[in-house]
Amino acid sequence: MKIFITGATGYIGHKLALSLAQQGHSINALVRDPNSIRSPRHGNIRLVKGDIGFPESLLTAAKDCDLAYHVAGLINLSEANAAKVSQINVAGTENVLKAALLAGVKRFVFTSTCGIFNSAPGKLITEDIAPGPFDNSYDRSKFLAENLVREYSQDGFETMTTYLTKVFGPGIETHSVSTNRIIGKFIRGQINICPASGNFISNYAFIDDIINGLQLVMEKGKQGGKYILGGENISYDDFFEILSNCSGKRANTVHVPRWIAKIYAELYLLKAKFSEPHAFITSHGIDKIYSSRAVSSDKAISELNYSITPFYDAVERTIDFLNNENRKPWLIMNQQPSMLTV
Repeated sequence: MKIFITGATGYIGHKLALSLAQQGHSINALVRDPNSIRSPRHGNIRLVKGDIGFPESLLTAAKDCDLAYHVAGLINLSEANAAKVSQINVAGTENVLKAALLAGVKRFVFTSTCGIFNSAPGKLITEDIAPGPFDNSYDRSKFLAENLVREYSQDGFETMTTYLTKVFGPGIETHSVSTNRIIGKFIRGQINICPASGNFISNYAFIDDIINGLQLVMEKGKQGGKYILGGENISYDDFFEILSNCSGKRANTVHVPRWIAKIYAELYLLKAKFSEPHAFITSHGIDKIYSSRAVSSDKAISELNYSITPFYDAVERTIDFLNNENRKPWLIMNQQPSMLTV
C-alpha cells in the first residue's frame, strides 16, 4: 500500500511513518528539510520536500497514494499568533485535503486533540461531547480544520478524525512542553510543579498505542468517524507516585495555587511575544489544568479493537528510553518552562 503522511518530522508522524514502512508499505513523507535529523529513514520511505502551505508540493507527495495521514500542525496557544496558527492548521489542512482528493487517495485520517471538547465536573469526555468554548488559537484551529475534513468526506474519499490526549513514550522530542519532559525532569531529580490540589485528573496515552490506533482507524474506521485515542485517566498525585515507584526516585514536586500559575502564564506569554516562537501556556489554559478532564476511549476499543497499555508499564518503558545513555541528543531538546503540563 502506498501512503502519504504529513508531519513526518514530528513526534507522532515520525514514528507512524517508520511503523508503516517496517510493515512493508511504501511511504511518501512530506518534510520541509529532507536532510533534517528528524526525518524518518527507511528503505520504504520516500522523503518529499514540501510544506502544507504550498499545494504544489502536496500534489507531488500525494501522487499515486491510496491512503493519507494528516499529522502536521502548529501547536501555539497564544491569541497573538492566531493568524499564523489558522494559516497552518486550517488553510494547510484544506490544502492537504485538496491534494489527497486530486491524487485519488481513498481514505484520509486527521489527527486532532481532545482539547476541543468541553468538559463538566464528574463527566467523561467522549466523542459526543460538544466542542468549545475555545480558549486558545490551537484548539479553535483544530475544530475548524475538522469541519473541513468532514465537508470533504464523500464516496471514494472517506475521512476520519482522531482525538489525542497527552501522548508520551519513546520517540523524537519536538515540543518544549510535554509529558516526556516532565518524566525526564523527574528522573533527573529536578523540580516539577503541579496544581495545589493533586487530585485533578488527566488522560495519558502511550505513543505505541496511538500509532496502533491510527492504523486501526485507517483500517476499520467508518466514513466520517470520530475516535478518541487515549490511555488511562490518572490524577497528578498518582502520576508522580507511579513515576517514583517506577524510577526509584523520590518525588520532587511543588504544588502551586491557581493564582500563582496564572501570573506565571501571563509572564510566559509576555516573554513569548519577544523571544519564543511558540507559546504553550496561557491563563485560560491554566483553568483546564486546574480541572479534571477524564477521557473515554471506549468507542475506539469497541469498534476498532483499540487497546491501552497499562500506565505503569508504559512509564517503565519511557523511563528506560530516557535513561538510555546512547540516546541521540536531539531526542531531548533544550529545556523550556514546563510548569503545570502533566
